[in-house]
Amino acid sequence: MRDLSFYDPRRLAREVDVFVSYPLDFEVLVARAVPTQVGAGTIPVAALEHLIAMKHAAGRARDLDDIEALQRILDGGSDRER
Repeated sequence: MRDLSFYDPRRLAREVDVFVSYPLDFEVLVARAVPTQVGAGTIPVAALEHLIAMKHAAGRARDLDDIEALQRILDGGSDRER
């Protein structure tokens, strides 16, 4: 899977990954996407289980903590639990 990461150097917490190829079926991703308010607009954000699958597919070490946190949220816990 190939993706590009974009970030705002003034606000490092703002990072967006853009996928060049889809690790999952695009139609399924869109159908399950969650409309999310960002600023004055709304964007579709992949469902938690799809975010987890994409992070697994990326295979990057930096995604491991994200996978754990997303799985805790999906399981009904907090992303702050450890």
